[in-house]
Amino acid sequence: MKHFQKLVTGIILFSFCAVAMASTSIVGKWKGHLEVNWAKLGSKMSPDQLAKAKKQVGSLKIVMEFKANKTFTASGGPMGPQSGTWTATATEVDLISPKAKSKPQAFSIAKGGKSMSTALPGGAGKFTLTKS
Repeated sequence: MKHFQKLVTGIILFSFCAVAMASTSIVGKWKGHLEVNWAKLGSKMSPDQLAKAKKQVGSLKIVMEFKANKTFTASGGPMGPQSGTWTATATEVDLISPKAKSKPQAFSIAKGGKSMSTALPGGAGKFTLTKS
């Protein structure tokens, strides 16, 4: 029984450390980059619309800041300024934005913790954040 209690205690402590380490590495400014599947989206646009969309995406300067108090702000994206709260595990960051009124947006943290990404809806590409 004592062995089991020590094992459970160790697992709990490891979990807390993993979350704390993930939280610490998340805090700071991150630059965003959209990788769009133009072959998929382009088929639904005229050549002129496609050219304008590529230019708009190429000009985006997305910056997200994750704060230690578990809030975030985002600027420069196609939906305008955003803010909300975040939670993290060792492998994932979930963003909760009151404006979005949907389930949290999950980002997978890459090995090494220097970037994280999420798939765009409908296989339209992915959004990657890289720590500044």
